[in-house]
Amino acid sequence: MGVRGLRSYIQEHRDKFLQDFKLKDTKLVIDGSNLLYFLNSHFEEENIYGGNYDHFNTKCRDFFNTLLKCKILPIVVFDGADDPDNMKLETILKRLDARFSRVKKWKTKEILPILSKPLLYQILDELKVPHIATVYEADKEIAVLASRYECPVVTNDSDFYVYDLKGGSISMACMIEKERMDVNGSFYIPVKLYRREAVLKELFKMENDELIFPVFATLTGNDFFDPSSITLNYPKRPREQMSFARRNIRVVVEYVCRAEFESGQKAYDYICSQLSQAQREQFKYSVDSYLDTKQFTLFDLEAFIANLTHGHSKEISILYERPSTEGNLSLQELSLDEPEKLETEPSSSTDDSASMPRQAHNHRQQDEKYMKILSLEAYHYKIKTETTYHPGLLMRL
Repeated sequence: MGVRGLRSYIQEHRDKFLQDFKLKDTKLVIDGSNLLYFLNSHFEEENIYGGNYDHFNTKCRDFFNTLLKCKILPIVVFDGADDPDNMKLETILKRLDARFSRVKKWKTKEILPILSKPLLYQILDELKVPHIATVYEADKEIAVLASRYECPVVTNDSDFYVYDLKGGSISMACMIEKERMDVNGSFYIPVKLYRREAVLKELFKMENDELIFPVFATLTGNDFFDPSSITLNYPKRPREQMSFARRNIRVVVEYVCRAEFESGQKAYDYICSQLSQAQREQFKYSVDSYLDTKQFTLFDLEAFIANLTHGHSKEISILYERPSTEGNLSLQELSLDEPEKLETEPSSSTDDSASMPRQAHNHRQQDEKYMKILSLEAYHYKIKTETTYHPGLLMRL
């Protein structure tokens, strides 16, 4: 997960890249998938009989109650389905193999009990902590949301060292600290805050360059790009080469520093010129994934969470994607207070569809092409569990 070796590198140079920070009176975006494993692995004891759910429940509530005591509003964002472009398919398969290996070796502390996630959702509901599952992978959505709020992100994913986040990021390990009281009588959690500017200034001498860190991170290796098969020349010493077969972050640091690139754009262009077509596409995809932290991918997550926090519990919000006239994905939102209030489609037809709700009628006309997403039965069923998601569909009831 994330950039290979970057988290360890930051920790080794914590005096330069991390600063003491009093976490209080702020919104806090939390990587839900990271949080789930962290709460289980750090606080959980041996998983006897498939999981100590009482113990897990207590630790989860203690965690969030500490945040609320420090006047911190947590917003938990979980991963959705795997991205449909399959750029991370190889990485996903490797992780599955690793999980199977842990099961075979019976390393119970490294195995997530099967009901941990539903239990965490239930706790978040009871504590009224805003939470949501994105349609696909949550990394970019978390980065955009934190940028909108200008607040920190809590995660163990080293990709967040690369994103341009004004509020910075905090390691999960910092959240085990007990709350303290300052001289004004307010509570806070002492943490180590990471800000990207420190690395840009100290390591690359390019404090305001937004491209150099994504280039460096991609060259180090992440879920989208494997540098182990490439060898690069130096711009000013073309006879000298650097191999990245070992995928060692110190090798990349040495190369970037010795190459003496004038800017991130110069580094980007020079490296791309030495890659094959397939490698170049992967490299560009990876770099681009770090750059856009202004716009959400499919829908406005900030507005959706605002809807949740304002107590619209009786409202169904259905978010789904459909091909637009240009062929690109677009997003529409339906808000339904009561099913019987839905406007019907005027029609002179004697077909049953004449009395159907407008949206259901429209989708029935395209039944072979689009997924039917509107189910009035679901409204009466009143499922109040986790956010459910399907390809092209995000529904919260």
